[in-house]
Amino acid sequence: MSAFADFYRRTFYPYQKQFFESKSQFRIVNKARQIGFSWGIAHEMAFGALCGRDSIAGSTGLRASQKLLAQVRRFITAYEPRARFDVDNTTQLTVRGAGTVVSVPANPSTIRGYTGDVYLDEVAHIRNAREIIRAIGPSLTRQDKPRRLTLTSTPMGKLGFFYDAWTNKDGAFGQYERFEVDIYRAIKEGFPSSVQACLSLLGVSSEADEAFQTEFACQFVDEKTSYFPYDLIARSSNSDLQYVPLAELGAYIAARPNSVFFSGYDPAKLVDGAVLYVVERTPAGLLVPVHCKVWRGEKYSEQVAYVADVIKLGITLHITDRTGVGEKVHEDVETACGSVRAQGLTYTNGVKEKLIVNLKSALEDRRLELPGEDIALRTELHGLQREITAGGLHKYRHESGKHDDRVWALANAVYAATSAPKEAEIPENFFSISGGATSGGGAAKRF
Repeated sequence: MSAFADFYRRTFYPYQKQFFESKSQFRIVNKARQIGFSWGIAHEMAFGALCGRDSIAGSTGLRASQKLLAQVRRFITAYEPRARFDVDNTTQLTVRGAGTVVSVPANPSTIRGYTGDVYLDEVAHIRNAREIIRAIGPSLTRQDKPRRLTLTSTPMGKLGFFYDAWTNKDGAFGQYERFEVDIYRAIKEGFPSSVQACLSLLGVSSEADEAFQTEFACQFVDEKTSYFPYDLIARSSNSDLQYVPLAELGAYIAARPNSVFFSGYDPAKLVDGAVLYVVERTPAGLLVPVHCKVWRGEKYSEQVAYVADVIKLGITLHITDRTGVGEKVHEDVETACGSVRAQGLTYTNGVKEKLIVNLKSALEDRRLELPGEDIALRTELHGLQREITAGGLHKYRHESGKHDDRVWALANAVYAATSAPKEAEIPENFFSISGGATSGGGAAKRF
């Protein structure tokens, strides 16, 4: 184990070592994003397996669970090059003569089938966290071989299991040892990042911003004015979703002949960003964002050329916000790719209401999934505020210094996907006396 000791001494930060060296059976970690805790959990599971301990990790999705297990495998082989695996696949590693590591998407039925130390990562984003805890509870009560339970997450508003577990120190939650590592502590203890880099990642300018407080300052932010609450966003997030780059988008669309594709574009040049979303409507009716392009200050001609290239790949219906400067931009898009597939919407309060209500309904009905790693989209959705004017009209706005261009581009694409016909329409002249449509080889008949 000399390799482990040397690696441990050189690699891990003080906040990670404090966590690793804890002897508590129950641990809970309120942490900033991307400061190495998932990586640290992989290290702890690998070391435990080499020492004969079994463990299971529940992640937010398939891709996250596979990534975690791949890192566990690298740690095991680095610490013990002679290690051999009796089981080595995408969900389980069993070290010959030692322990087993299982990493799967978190759900109650899957977790129930295993015993060992349990790690739940990004608990605030796991939809069935309470049910999972109930499912694994009995396996944690053994006295002859105590099992550990570790919960880690960034906050997600003042609601849900993680919020309750962190803030309620009575009863069952009182036995948890608590660790809080915000970005300020992580940087102070050597983590190679900066507050400015975190602000840039979120697309915000102030550390007081709600998104920064949530994602990096470990704060459970109240959300009285948000039209898209954290619970709805978390429930709709899928960490397995990844955007398809433009170079691969054509092949992606061609490989899915039973799906239909739509796009939405919110043009801008200076103050706000311009955004294009492509949404896939699967045969089952699920809406999945598969491509996103963001511009900051680029010429409209460059944006239009990109949008036209995307539409020509096989978009059924495209919608552009044609308000203000968007009128000319929409005309250019029409000219570049044809008006049949490119339509424009002039934003009024009524049009905005229809778009946003349609977007929220798609999330509430679980017809729309959100890429879990698109932090900027999640931030903009939660930052959108709905107000009722004295005249009874609904108005939508975002706070000064924030953006909402992703929201409107996605709303355009989702509206295109939900307003376009689900089945191909029969042309008006299909059944005609002179037409070629026949039944049983006979002459065509007008219906």
